[in-house]
Amino acid sequence: MASKEGRRPPPYPLETPTWILHLYNDESATTAPAQFVQACHAVGRDTRCYQDELEKLGQMAWTVIDETKVYGQWTINLTTEHRGSHGFGIDPETDRLTATVKIAETTQDWLSGYNHIFWPRSSPSLSAIRLLKPTIRDEQAVWVNSDDDTVAGVIGTLCEQTED
Repeated sequence: MASKEGRRPPPYPLETPTWILHLYNDESATTAPAQFVQACHAVGRDTRCYQDELEKLGQMAWTVIDETKVYGQWTINLTTEHRGSHGFGIDPETDRLTATVKIAETTQDWLSGYNHIFWPRSSPSLSAIRLLKPTIRDEQAVWVNSDDDTVAGVIGTLCEQTED
């Protein structure tokens, strides 16, 4: 049986810089990597038009942790007041667009799979749920309709488009 010793963090404490960010806007995180802050906030802004469904989770915030000394990557968590948190690792060299898509995808997977919140949907009807898919198109992180592969909007502007 292979030893798990190689995967454990070192037994001594390491400094792991951590930033707790507002869900969709935070100017205090000036020393956090800009690509991760911007990506988190873009995804967070798209939750605003689903506030009724997300209300059961309570207050939400992002946590960005530099764990490169321990695991060789950064950790990004979405923490909620009532239903726990979801986190994942991301390479420190990840660009903003790729980070935005990864954060959108993992947040969507966690919300729909664990909390049964279908976010974001291509239609308001719960009878025929179709989730939008995050991807990169024309050098933008966007939500795409899974039915016809059309762009529904840039990640971070989804709620602004539904207000029109």
